[in-house]
Amino acid sequence: MDELVERVDDQDRELGMVVSRRQALVLDVDHGNAVAPEDLSTPAFDLALAADKLLASDPSDSERATAELLNYIAATWDKQDLPLREHAQALARTLRTQ
Repeated sequence: MDELVERVDDQDRELGMVVSRRQALVLDVDHGNAVAPEDLSTPAFDLALAADKLLASDPSDSERATAELLNYIAATWDKQDLPLREHAQALARTLRTQ
């Protein structure tokens, strides 16, 4: 019985550590520290940022669809051809100026 209690205590401590790590991760995200430095200036990151800003307000259905499209293009950036990349970048720039 003592072994079982000890194992449960160990599991609780481990769970506490996981929760603490999760809380630390959430704090990092809240403070904007979750972005890798190499992502800060890529065109794909700019598209994702424009999409996130669009979704941050109360988006209409067309704004939500636009954000989803921008996020898809950002996630598959290396697979997209140059004209689509340029069009997506132009769309993101237009959204930033609105």
